[in-house]
Amino acid sequence: MTVRRAGSQRGSALLVSLLLLVAITIIGLSSLSGTATNEVIAANMQQKSIGFQASESSIKSVWNMTDLLNNTPATPLNDPPVVSLDRNTEYDQAKVDVEGSVSIQYCGEDLLPVGNSLSADESALKLAAQIFDVHGIASIASTNVQTDHLQRGYVVRPVSGRTGNCP
Repeated sequence: MTVRRAGSQRGSALLVSLLLLVAITIIGLSSLSGTATNEVIAANMQQKSIGFQASESSIKSVWNMTDLLNNTPATPLNDPPVVSLDRNTEYDQAKVDVEGSVSIQYCGEDLLPVGNSLSADESALKLAAQIFDVHGIASIASTNVQTDHLQRGYVVRPVSGRTGNCP
């Protein structure tokens, strides 16, 4: 039987505890790095959401018949240019500098589809769908966030014979 003396470990307990301390430190640092990455991802998603909402709001601000028709240039009668409107406003977050703009493009007109009660050929007044592209852009100045939304729709009006200028 072998008898061990007090000092025969020669610091092996200290070495094992130091290795455990290094391993726990590495695990802690990697979790901190992951947390910082998740924080950046969350901030980017929040900015993306703000830009999306600003772009959609700029489109909604002109998406009614009066604004669409009043902001479409009367001359030239054919191929009217794009009309741009600034829609800068205050948002909920004071530190976020959001800029929004909207443009309206008249795309021409199209006869209403057959079967629509408005397309019945019963009067001298012919109705057509005047087609518009409403393009909303929003950006946040302190970041690289920019959203770009396009909505196409129509307003039922008497046939005008105007041509449009849309791709």
